[in-house]
Amino acid sequence: MRALALLKALGESAGGHALFFEVEAAACEANRAILHLNGLGPNGTVVCTEGDAAVIRAFAEERVVIDVIDMDIQGAEVQLVPALLDVLHARVRKLVIGTHGLQGHAELRTLLSNWTIASELPWVGPTHCNGRLRGGEGSRWETQEMLQSSCYVEQTQFGPIMPWDGELVLLNPAVSV
Repeated sequence: MRALALLKALGESAGGHALFFEVEAAACEANRAILHLNGLGPNGTVVCTEGDAAVIRAFAEERVVIDVIDMDIQGAEVQLVPALLDVLHARVRKLVIGTHGLQGHAELRTLLSNWTIASELPWVGPTHCNGRLRGGEGSRWETQEMLQSSCYVEQTQFGPIMPWDGELVLLNPAVSV
């Protein structure tokens, strides 16, 4: 819900709009409720399906520029990004893509090689560290054990992190700021 936080921070006068995709029915309704509770109902559209290139194309056609597309679609990014490449190159300033495998991460990086990399975290996947320390469904994070372990693979400006998914944050030099 980073997009929701950005919309709220910018305020209604900024004229922003967020398009959310959610495949799970309960989560889809929860996203709609969150938009409404934050007074952002008119500024957000929730589509209860997987990321759909046709819906994104229609959304893009209504706008001159899209500031950010932030996607974490559990591996479907490898099909969706190539299907939208023309739209992304022509209208999108920044892409934030959660990646879900080494090959997919590399493919997207190559496909978008003319974009500037603002940030990149490699895909790590399940390891003895994040699987054991993160716990299972419904369990709590073992914070102290995580901090004392040597499992961190990335040092960031905010401190050490232990990623699972990869992430590409890319800036489009073809779309002016």
